[in-house]
Amino acid sequence: MIVDLLEQGFGWTGDRLARVGSEDLDAPTPCEEWRLHELLNHMLAALERLAAAADGEVAPPVRDRLGDDCGRSAFAAVQERALAVWRTPGVMERTCALPLGSIPAPMAAQLNLVEVVVHGWDVSRATGERAAIPDGLAEPILEFSRRAVEPARGRAFGPDLSIGESLSDRTVSFLGRRP
Repeated sequence: MIVDLLEQGFGWTGDRLARVGSEDLDAPTPCEEWRLHELLNHMLAALERLAAAADGEVAPPVRDRLGDDCGRSAFAAVQERALAVWRTPGVMERTCALPLGSIPAPMAAQLNLVEVVVHGWDVSRATGERAAIPDGLAEPILEFSRRAVEPARGRAFGPDLSIGESLSDRTVSFLGRRP
C-alpha cells in the first residue's frame, strides 16, 4: 500500500516539477527561509537520504543537485531508486538510520511520502500553479503527520495552523503552511 502511495506521490510531484523553469528558481516558497532553488535541493537531499537509509546506506553529501533541468533528472533518479528500494522484499522489517534517529522502515516510508508530496505542494505554490494535493495522498499524509510530527515541531515543521476547507489545505496547514 505505501509503495503505491509513494508511486502516486512521486508522480504528482514530478508533474509539479515539470513546470519549473530556470526563471522560477529564485521564487519564494511557503518555507519562508528558502527560495525555490534551496527548497528543491532540500527535497532532493531528503529523498536521497530516505532511500539510502532504507537501503542500509549513508546518504551522499549535501550538494547542488539541480543541474540544467531544474532538478528533473535528479528527481527522476531518486524516484527510481526510492521506488526500487521500497519494493525490495523485507525492506519493511528494517530500521532506518536518519539524522533524527533510527526509525522503523514503515515510518521512514511514510516520512518519504510526506517529503515528496508536501514539497511538491510547495513547488506548486512557488510557481503559481496552486495545485491541491489529491485526497488519496492528503489523507494518509495527514493521518501519519498527526501521529508523528509533534516531536519535530519547530525544527522541521511549523505550528499547526488548522486552517482550510479541503483535505489538502488541512494537511499542509497542519504542517505549518498557509494554504
